[in-house]
Parts: sequence; structure tokens; C-alpha cells
Amino acid sequence: METRCKDLLRTAREAVLQNKVTILLQPIISLQNEKILGYEILARGPVNSSVYDASVLIWAIEQAGLQSEFNEGVLRLAMSLKSSTLSKGQKLFINVDIISTVGLKYRLTNTIRESGFEPEDVVFELTERVWREKNEGNLVPSVTNAIQKEGFKVALDDMVTPVDFVTALSSRPDFVKLDMSCVSNMLTNEKHRFAVRNWVKRMHDQGIAVIGEGVDKWEKLHILKELGVDYGQGYLIGVPHPTDQVSHLSVIL
Repeated sequence: METRCKDLLRTAREAVLQNKVTILLQPIISLQNEKILGYEILARGPVNSSVYDASVLIWAIEQAGLQSEFNEGVLRLAMSLKSSTLSKGQKLFINVDIISTVGLKYRLTNTIRESGFEPEDVVFELTERVWREKNEGNLVPSVTNAIQKEGFKVALDDMVTPVDFVTALSSRPDFVKLDMSCVSNMLTNEKHRFAVRNWVKRMHDQGIAVIGEGVDKWEKLHILKELGVDYGQGYLIGVPHPTDQVSHLSVIL
């Protein structure tokens, strides 16, 4: 066990410090007009390595204390995609721990400017781990506001409970993402479906767009459309692809 842990840490360290992290893109589409809004960046370890799986990679990076280097590396890899991969106006959703990465948010403007991206086409996703565990002293609303002042967009990920939606309303992100468990629960729980419908309306009243995750069945897609959810993401819509295959990506609808 100890030998395996050492191997994971060594491989993760090499992946981060030698820029060997694998980047995949998964499409997010409009449920109204079926156009591609943009893509979420999904980071993996080197192909065929012991840290290819995202959860293993993140664990090893945290154990090695390389979160800051990893986040900035993913950001720079993402910024290198624009000219050859994305169409004009498409957004790039980047999941980085912008709160705990010391100084990262202060380097964003220069990195984005050098890449050719327009700030409004970059969406920083704050995951449940970030906005639930690190929201002491109303930190998430202040960070969200600071990012938006630079012209970037913000999405709060992993919406499940009423408390999550209240946090979203107080933080005023540009997007919220319904967790896949929330979407799945709507298939069998009518009360939950009714509650989500109300929360979607409240998000819209505040100008916040809603994205449904984990769309892997037609039934989920139909419910999201029925509830007025703006965008969808999941394996039914499009599986994660290597960056050089995005131009050939087919979206199922």
C-alpha cells in the first residue's frame, strides 16, 4: 500500500510539474435552441497512468501539496485552446479552486489577455467543496463579485439542497449547475421536482442561468426542458473528448 501511494504521488508530481495533465472537453448545450454554449474542462492524469482517474489525481495532488501549481497549470492549458478549438463566443468552464489558490485570481487578467480569450467567455466553476467548506465570513459572494468585476463569469456547481440555492441567490453567480443526483431524483420524486421548478424560477428572476448535469437519459432531458432549465450537460448530450476532437464532436438531441 505504501509503495502504491508513493507511486501515485510521484506520478502526480511529474504530471503537474512537467505539464503532462490530460485535458478533456465536455459540451454544454442550450435546451432551447440546441446550440453549444461551451465546454467544461475536465482534467485527468497522463493517459494510461496510475493517476488518470480524476479522483485519484486530485487526491494525489492534495497529498503532494501541489494544488496551486495544478490549478494554474490547468488554467494555462485551458487558455491555450482558444484559437484552434473553440468557435467564437463559446465559453470555457474551468473548475479551479480559485479561493485557496494563493494569488491565482490576481494573475487571471494577464493570462486571459495573453490567450486571446474574451473575459466573458471564461466561466470559473466553484465546486461544492469550495463554496460549502470555504464560505466562512461570506467569502463566496465576495470572491464571486471580485471575479465578475474583472469581466469573467462564475458558476456554482453541485446544487442539491435548498441551502445550496440560498447560497446561490446571495452570491449572484452567472450560472448554477444542478448536481446529477438532483437531476436523477426528479425522475421519481414529484415533490423534489416541484421544488426544483420553484428554484429555477427564482434563479431566473435574479438573472442566473441554470445548467442540468448528469443528463444520460432522455427522461432527464425532457424533465429539465419541462422545468425551464436553460442548459444541459451529460453523456447523452456529449461525452468528454480530447481537445483535438472537438471540431468533430456530435451532440445528440
